[in-house]
Amino acid sequence: MLDIIKQAFRQKTPIKTTRGGPPEISDNLPDWWETAFSREEQDYILTKYRPMVMGIGAGGEKTDLSRIIRPDGTLGSIGSLTALSTWFLTGDEITLARRILAKAVERQEAETGDIVDRHFTYGHMIRVYYRDRNRDENALALAIEACENQIAIAPQVIREGAEEWEGGLPVHGGFLQLAIILEKNKDYEGAISLYEEALRQGWNGDWGKRIARCKRRSKR
Repeated sequence: MLDIIKQAFRQKTPIKTTRGGPPEISDNLPDWWETAFSREEQDYILTKYRPMVMGIGAGGEKTDLSRIIRPDGTLGSIGSLTALSTWFLTGDEITLARRILAKAVERQEAETGDIVDRHFTYGHMIRVYYRDRNRDENALALAIEACENQIAIAPQVIREGAEEWEGGLPVHGGFLQLAIILEKNKDYEGAISLYEEALRQGWNGDWGKRIARCKRRSKR
């Protein structure tokens, strides 16, 4: 599993951010909406997704894609798609979350969106894929990849997301989940490396306790 650690810290090209005016519903999002989901799935998504923003709540009237993308007027398309995916994390609904996240990733790969949006998108990918690991044999590898990607952009997220972290850095899901996976594989050295790096960067978490636990277990 040490190769995962090497990949997690591989050098990445800085990502261009695009903070500014809110984007319009553009590119191929309407086509994606019509082709990625059946009419029944569209109706189900729109029925269940009821964020209390801009007056669109349980009694909201909008029933099309405009209700999903930037419902509060501030999220970009990547952030909106990511937020949408969090509403579908139980049972077979997780297949909807994965399709939604796949579109967010596609837009990320086109280098659109803000670096902090990417951080949160990777976090939701980790959550979705790891939860789906027992149903889909590819899900664990996808979760690991999302961890690596989130770790790789962590220093840039800290630099460019200063306004987001005025109260201190949150827990970093990529460091945490990947280290847990390594621990389960008894790669305590690799897990310690991740915990120590998360601690060094300043991400919130009980890193010291986890490091001590790994050191104890490595001596058994």
